[in-house]
Amino acid sequence: MEAQKLRQTGDVKGATAAVLACSKVNVELSAAHGNLARMFESLGQHDKVVAQLEELKHDISVGADLNKPTASARMAAPGAALGQSGTRMSPETLLSLARAQALMQSRRVPEAVNEYNAIVQKEPGIAIAHQQLGLVAAHSGDLTLAEKELKEAIRLDEKDVVSHTSLAMTYSSLGDTGKAKQEFEKALLLEPRNLEAAGHLSSMLSTHGDHDAALAVLERAVKHHPNNAILRNNLGTMHSQKGEYHAAILNFQKALSVAPDMPSAHYGLGLAYYNLRDYMHSIGEFKRALQLDPSLIDAHNKIESAYRHIGLASSGRSG
Repeated sequence: MEAQKLRQTGDVKGATAAVLACSKVNVELSAAHGNLARMFESLGQHDKVVAQLEELKHDISVGADLNKPTASARMAAPGAALGQSGTRMSPETLLSLARAQALMQSRRVPEAVNEYNAIVQKEPGIAIAHQQLGLVAAHSGDLTLAEKELKEAIRLDEKDVVSHTSLAMTYSSLGDTGKAKQEFEKALLLEPRNLEAAGHLSSMLSTHGDHDAALAVLERAVKHHPNNAILRNNLGTMHSQKGEYHAAILNFQKALSVAPDMPSAHYGLGLAYYNLRDYMHSIGEFKRALQLDPSLIDAHNKIESAYRHIGLASSGRSG
């Protein structure tokens, strides 16, 4: 208002100074809101994050280059929202993305979806918004919408590992294992350490009887995650299914060295010992598995069977 009056009186220098002063105040206010938003987020107070980002919308610098985020927008926005595909976003879009993320973290999913939909209506080339809409749709069981949004996210950003992985899981749920396999493999090519993609791909392959391919996926994954208990447990199970009991024992033991109270690993180890006719060791593992998870009925049956085998062996020796 003051700058406008100065321009009308011909005081260009004074008007310029007024605009610069206003811009400085706006930037300082914006930075303050951004810092508060970050503080509330670190405390888990996501509703307060949303409130700060609402106020922050009104504190964009007057003289800002709209092709570049302000310092406060960079602070407030999540890293993933800074344009995965290289798309330059306005400060308003960055703040909308930050607000949507805060709403998601506050479990205000419908409001977050509305925010993301508003973003793609205004700027349809924002990959992260399509990704998040796809993830929400997949979680809610709307697989058709999930496929549409995730494919669009990938079209905009071919290196979006999250979207490739989620699209693969969507295809798997739709029963299209061929497309699911392709997307999992793309995700792993982009990010070989992607444990989620490796785990789901190996499980899908194993379910469809391709145990060799499933094992190969797990073997590659374990090179990146040698101390992951779940991965070791799955490897042990795969080796057991192939009759490779010594390799199974090695992996179950490694799983238990990391997670000693994992009932499935104790059961798997007991089963490997049982199949090698090492009944005494198998009984110990089955008992431990039952202590941790009494619902493992087969472990109880295997204990009785192992004792019978030991009894038969003893009677055979005595005879």
